[in-house]
Amino acid sequence: MASITLRAGSILGVMRQTLFASLGIIILLGCKKNDSPSPPPAPPLGSNKAPEARSITVDGTVKAAETVTVHYTYFDAESNPESGTSFQWYVAGDTTGGAVTPISGATNGSYVIQASDRTKFLRVGVTAKASSGVSPGAEVRSGWLGPIAEAEPVSVTFIYNGQSVTYGIITSAATHRKWMDRNLGAAGAPGAYSDWANMGDLFQWGRKADGHQLVNRAATTAGTTAVNGTTTTLSSLDNPGNSLFIVTQANPFDWHVPQNGGLWTGTGGTNNSCPPGWHVPTVDEWRAENLGNLTDAYTKLKITAGGMRNFNDGGFSLTTGDGLYWTSSIFNSSSGLVPYSFNVTAVNNNAFALTDKVSAVGLSVRCIKD
Repeated sequence: MASITLRAGSILGVMRQTLFASLGIIILLGCKKNDSPSPPPAPPLGSNKAPEARSITVDGTVKAAETVTVHYTYFDAESNPESGTSFQWYVAGDTTGGAVTPISGATNGSYVIQASDRTKFLRVGVTAKASSGVSPGAEVRSGWLGPIAEAEPVSVTFIYNGQSVTYGIITSAATHRKWMDRNLGAAGAPGAYSDWANMGDLFQWGRKADGHQLVNRAATTAGTTAVNGTTTTLSSLDNPGNSLFIVTQANPFDWHVPQNGGLWTGTGGTNNSCPPGWHVPTVDEWRAENLGNLTDAYTKLKITAGGMRNFNDGGFSLTTGDGLYWTSSIFNSSSGLVPYSFNVTAVNNNAFALTDKVSAVGLSVRCIKD
């Protein structure tokens, strides 16, 4: 068996080297280069957020020729001011995946709907932009509007007194109802409430436009002349069968016997003198317009001082300062059925309804759309 001989000096040398090596490791592990805290890392490039358009809504009537306007809330995480936000309006044939087409030139916050947009759908995209920082943001689009309806007509054509006539249409600012721009029988829309030539005809309550109402009006004066004469023969029929103005001096002062309160009532009535789709206004429809004096009423609805034709002799009165209009409404008094008239004067600040005009009186008629 082989033997190993170790010297004492060799053993001590090995132990000494091992000890020094261990101490070196301990010293190295205990050292630090710097006891101060490390600085935070620099933010990555592009951490500033782009602005956003939020809560997008569109208001306005979705019809051709109407204006729609976008509303939105601008948001920027760093509070960078808004500057130059842009818009783009789009149309599509449907809202379920069909082609979406940007409308050429439609890059404002408001858009006038075109006739070519009819039956289509509309939306707007808003791209928020900031004056500093990251900009622009992403385009955000509104929901779809539509389908787009036909434009409201600006005139109505119908047969009056055997002739085709065309009247303009006024949209009331107070009620948004549609009114004709002149009284029935007027040659043109009046240029003032005192425009005698364009005040129109004077109807007995409940009669059709059968010729009894026709009036010749002088172009430059308040003089008026009836086209047709009078008769004292009352009618038991809704249609008297003649064009004469029926006068009476007997209570209840009605051209029709027995009285019939349904001739103009409702959206037409038996003898509606207005064209289809239009009717003589109710007293409440007149009141809703909140008309003042003649100046105010003319500004709003082109109301004129048409005067009236007398029930007892067929003459004319109140032709210079009173706009007297029939309503289709009836008041059931102790002496019989009495229609409401609506009265607009030059001196009273507010128009008002009365029941002092009997059915045989001739007054102006202005039609309102159903």
